Amino acid sequence: MAANIKVKVSGSLYLPWILVKEKEKLNTKFTAMISVKAPPSVHSDALIPIHLVVVVDVWKGTIDDLLKTMKFISGVFNEDADKDQICVVDACEFKNKKLTIIDSWITHARENQINYVPESGTDLRLLLGRAVEILDNKSDGAKRAGFILLLSDGGSQQKFDDSSMNELFKVLGSKYPVHIFDLDSRHDPEMLHCIAKRSRGTYSSIDNSNNNNKLMEAVAICLGGLKSVVAINTRVRMSVKRDDTNPDSESNISSHFKIKIQPGDHDISGSKEGFLVGDGVLYAGEVKDLIVDINFSTICISSRTRSATLTATVEYEDSSSSLKQAAKCILRLLVTGTHNVPAMTAYKEWEQLLPNSMVLQRMIMLEVLEKLIDATTTKTAKKQMTGKKITTGEELRSMWRNLKKDGEYLKKVVAKNEENSDLLDLQWIDNDIEAMASCLDEKGLGLGHIYSWVSRYQMQRATTTGLPQPTKTPFLTLDMEKMVDRAKNYELPIQEQEDAGETGRKNDAPQLKAVSEEEPLEGDKCKRALELFKQIESRLTWYRKCPPGSSDGLVSIEKIIQQEIYEVGSLVSTPSI
Repeated sequence: MAANIKVKVSGSLYLPWILVKEKEKLNTKFTAMISVKAPPSVHSDALIPIHLVVVVDVWKGTIDDLLKTMKFISGVFNEDADKDQICVVDACEFKNKKLTIIDSWITHARENQINYVPESGTDLRLLLGRAVEILDNKSDGAKRAGFILLLSDGGSQQKFDDSSMNELFKVLGSKYPVHIFDLDSRHDPEMLHCIAKRSRGTYSSIDNSNNNNKLMEAVAICLGGLKSVVAINTRVRMSVKRDDTNPDSESNISSHFKIKIQPGDHDISGSKEGFLVGDGVLYAGEVKDLIVDINFSTICISSRTRSATLTATVEYEDSSSSLKQAAKCILRLLVTGTHNVPAMTAYKEWEQLLPNSMVLQRMIMLEVLEKLIDATTTKTAKKQMTGKKITTGEELRSMWRNLKKDGEYLKKVVAKNEENSDLLDLQWIDNDIEAMASCLDEKGLGLGHIYSWVSRYQMQRATTTGLPQPTKTPFLTLDMEKMVDRAKNYELPIQEQEDAGETGRKNDAPQLKAVSEEEPLEGDKCKRALELFKQIESRLTWYRKCPPGSSDGLVSIEKIIQQEIYEVGSLVSTPSI
């Protein structure tokens, strides 16, 4: 990366310093927010190539919506066929273990109106295990970041006990994030959300009504991110060093500091290599905020102000080389005694001011997330007095009211707001909680919407929640926004619209938009011909890369290329006079 498109790191303290009474031994802490910021949208040469496996577990008659979405995904990847790769694992066709190219899958799905549910149900261990196997065994040896997309309506999934879930996570590991799109909010989505959480992926809940546009737009948000990866294996290392190395024996702060990162983005793993930031992947324009507690003890603070230095270093890999890149920031931690007159004066003036609102906002969000996870997870709910998960809107509203009374930081904000100090605007959280509660009241739907909301703010990454959307979707990057606009304006090629209207796994599948019979203009013909030439070139690239044993895929691609060549011929042929 050029110097101006490097990953950056910055820090902010919740409170500027800590005031300690004279000769008081105290265990206390600083709270800081470390922000890791990816560079904005960059040239494609600076992006990290990806390998995507789409796992299809759809059984309930959404084939036209699914086909259109898969065709959209195919078009996006065909633009960079020499760089990125994509494969499909289909629950319907799992016994056929040949590597499936997405265009071959689309052709096969159109020609074969498969609509069955296995008696034993879908075993996600097998499907996701196959996806991991594909990503592990890259045929060309190229370095690509691996991801899994799981499209599922939950219609035939086996219910896993704790032992089965452990087997699943053992198969899945934590190498490849699984981004899940739940197409049916009528089932209990806890297992799907759990898979996304453990793999450090995201979970999106798609509203069943008008599924066509929402499915494609939800996938487009994810694709916009995956196609703009600028950093992988992103980790933050932190250290604290006392500035005064030889303090007065009766006037110091301890030299031992314990650093703890609050688990906002799932189970944060720390090691000698540092703390993994989310899934370790940064999309262009993303910002990840980590709340850090620095615990220490004070011993006999004198009139001197003591200080220490927190150094946060972010390390990552980009497309420029195999070597790790790094950036760092430094924060000063100050501790003073109450009999330090200048410090006391400054402290009293500071007390009239507000704490850092950006840090406070993230700390409050962590409180809300923790409570929602506790209330909607079976294992955790069993430990609570209720012994069950939240299932009604009133239970959720009651939980929110209690949290505003009892939350360590939330209750302070509520109290300050009641004093008209406007410490933080909580109205948007009130609105989202009420929207979730309304979904729960509507025939018991809504757990999926809660999980997707939690996933969004845990991972600090845009998801589709199924809730009324704000004017600006949180965490939506410029590349995601462009991809969503592309999805909204997407239309299938004319011949494929006609084919799609004749096929489907369900006879009552929704029909696609009718095709105009008006003869295209010459300019449009030229544009379409150029598009076809580009598609043919991409398919030929795939054809050359097709691994051994994929004869079905080769035949399908040959048929598609022949059809496209025929269409080009009809467009450029000289009209008879």
